[in-house]
Amino acid sequence: MAFQNKSAKTLWGVKGTLVFKDIFGDLIKTPASRSTAESVPDRRTCGTDRWINQFRAADVKLAQTPQDKLKVTWEPDTYLFSDGTSLKAPSSE
Repeated sequence: MAFQNKSAKTLWGVKGTLVFKDIFGDLIKTPASRSTAESVPDRRTCGTDRWINQFRAADVKLAQTPQDKLKVTWEPDTYLFSDGTSLKAPSSE
């Protein structure tokens, strides 16, 4: 997963959830909320990754599903900027 900061501000933190579904829209896995505190200067990209646990059925299915058969969406929560401002996604609750 990579984050690209397209703003003119330095991004200090990102929090959100990745959702993995198969081609039918059935949920494969929704890992716990992801966050990174890596500084991402304006108009730059940073990346993050996560290991697959071979003993978890959802992880195995995710690892074995070809990328062209996956639907991946990012559900943002919060973006924090170095100037103290933040953007928060509207709550769906």
